[in-house]
Amino acid sequence: MEAAQEGLALFRGVGDMFRAADSLYYLGGMAAESDPADALSWLEESLHISRELDSPSGEGHALLQLGMLKRATSNADAYQVLTNALDVLTEVGDHHCAAITERELGLVELDDFPDVAKERLETALSMAANVRDRGNMARSMEAISKLLVRKGDLRRAVTLYADSSQLLENSRRQNVTLRFADREAEFSLAKDHLDEMTYRKAWDVGV
Repeated sequence: MEAAQEGLALFRGVGDMFRAADSLYYLGGMAAESDPADALSWLEESLHISRELDSPSGEGHALLQLGMLKRATSNADAYQVLTNALDVLTEVGDHHCAAITERELGLVELDDFPDVAKERLETALSMAANVRDRGNMARSMEAISKLLVRKGDLRRAVTLYADSSQLLENSRRQNVTLRFADREAEFSLAKDHLDEMTYRKAWDVGV
């Protein structure tokens, strides 16, 4: 964080606004959980600069990060921001980030439009697989598991959670791996409602 802020000041100082926008984007991503207010400010500035510079890639990335932040904070604008992000990222051919955006939109739609969310999350999983993004594949599988829990299909949900957990641990993003039971209320619910033997069998099938 400190290095990114120092870099931002240097880029501003020499008038390199492309890299300043990138620095703001990274700062926003890093602060998303610890300081959402600062993250929002940095990402909005990154978006503004990217648009001024006519940088569709920078605009798409900033919109995606903004949408993720808004979804995490239950902001009503999350859907529209993510939809805009998907349009831009699709146009520039960024399939990696478009897959992430599909997943985030699926999570936004989870409560009110579960059938739409299911289709969206399956698309996100397929897109992530096509670009060999194990981290997003795992998180898309995890999101699909949330739907399975809500439909009462607890054993399949646990199996898919096991698959996604293993995939995430084997990906290059091990540093962001968290215990699924700590992160996902639905996983805890599934575990609590299955007897120990059924839970273990379902988990072992996945692993």
